[in-house]
Amino acid sequence: MIRSIGNMKIYLASLLIACFQVMLASSSYSSFTINHLQGLSNSAVLSILQDNQGLMWFGTYDGFNCYDGRTIDVFRTDFSKGRTLDNNIISRIQIASDDKLWVQSYSGVNLFSTDSLSVIDNYVFPDEEVIVFSNRKGDSWIVGKRNLYYYNTYHRCFVKAGAMNLNQQSAYVDGQGGLHIVPVNDTKMIHFSLSSFSADSLQTSLDVTSSPLHSKVIKKTFIQSGVICKE
Repeated sequence: MIRSIGNMKIYLASLLIACFQVMLASSSYSSFTINHLQGLSNSAVLSILQDNQGLMWFGTYDGFNCYDGRTIDVFRTDFSKGRTLDNNIISRIQIASDDKLWVQSYSGVNLFSTDSLSVIDNYVFPDEEVIVFSNRKGDSWIVGKRNLYYYNTYHRCFVKAGAMNLNQQSAYVDGQGGLHIVPVNDTKMIHFSLSSFSADSLQTSLDVTSSPLHSKVIKKTFIQSGVICKE
């Protein structure tokens, strides 16, 4: 049975993942290693996420892994099932809701239930490279090379919000669901917002604004929890 492990933080060093759990009483750390010997499906870890229940999820080059503090469960493509992961190379994991995750592979985006431990839907964006972004509430966007989509929770589908004519180097979704993109070789940040992610109508009004980020062209950025590090 999968159990929650609280606020455990995971750090990747080389091909091993060292987990450090804060011991508040003594302000010290205990450490241990997770690798293939403990059941990790592959040493090439491409993505890591801690869900809203505290479980750790790892996207690897060969499978989707869940660590509950004791054991690792591995999920791979199984076409004998009605729904399954569309690919075993898991490049990105994001929150979809309290009990669901977006599991992005090299073939598309999968909606994974953490209750049933199964894929419940698959989304494909033909002839377009996409990246899924969401916040901890599950307000979700798909950023593509040509189009921008949002996930409508009422209709349970991705809806085209508008065309994309910029290349993003980094992006994040804030607590209110706004999408913020730092374009490649630019000095500003672009902001996208919707009035609702759950409207009955599939018609939506996208609000797009921009704000200056730096006086000089930004070469590289990294965004963590809304904090932007730039070069």
